[in-house]
Amino acid sequence: MRYSTSSLAAVFFSLFTFLLMAVLIAQPTKFNSSNIEMVDFSMIQEMKAPETKATPPRVVPEREVTEQPPAPPTIDLTVDGDGPGIEVNPNDNNRSTFDNIFNKPVLEGPVGTEPGDVAQSNSLTEILPVQPKYPVIAMQDKIEGWVKVEFTVNEFGGVENIHILDSQPKRVFDQSIKQALLKSKFKPMKVDGQAISQQAVKTYEFKLDE
Repeated sequence: MRYSTSSLAAVFFSLFTFLLMAVLIAQPTKFNSSNIEMVDFSMIQEMKAPETKATPPRVVPEREVTEQPPAPPTIDLTVDGDGPGIEVNPNDNNRSTFDNIFNKPVLEGPVGTEPGDVAQSNSLTEILPVQPKYPVIAMQDKIEGWVKVEFTVNEFGGVENIHILDSQPKRVFDQSIKQALLKSKFKPMKVDGQAISQQAVKTYEFKLDE
């Protein structure tokens, strides 16, 4: 009797278990997809701030201060003869005329030319004036002086046969006078329309401005 009851209980338990499994299989749980929230994962790149180039500071150029050069020394030109002395500025390139500076001109005309045939004007016009340079050493040592020079102006207006007659101090300003005269150009004297050579004597004085 006891075994029959146990067997019957086991049968009912087994049937209940099978029925429960059948119900679970027959009615699966339905999920509402609307209740599912989708999470969107996006890759966010790190944004870099734009590079800003540093603006170089503005450099204001300094004004150049131009120093005024000292005034050039004055060379006084004293002409031998009755005419007055002429003061010459080394930077003055204007055409200058030297009057009464000639000895008797050298006549190269035909034989028998008389002195009266020579042109009445005894002035000489300098076409290309070149003023003597004040020697650097003499300027530094503040040396002043003078040079008396004789030269020939040929028929082409060039200078030749330069002779230093006297100078003080000796040989300080001589070379400067020679270089200036060799580069100078004069208007030659003409006799009866023909250019002739002539001689001139000049005295140059070198003085420093105080």
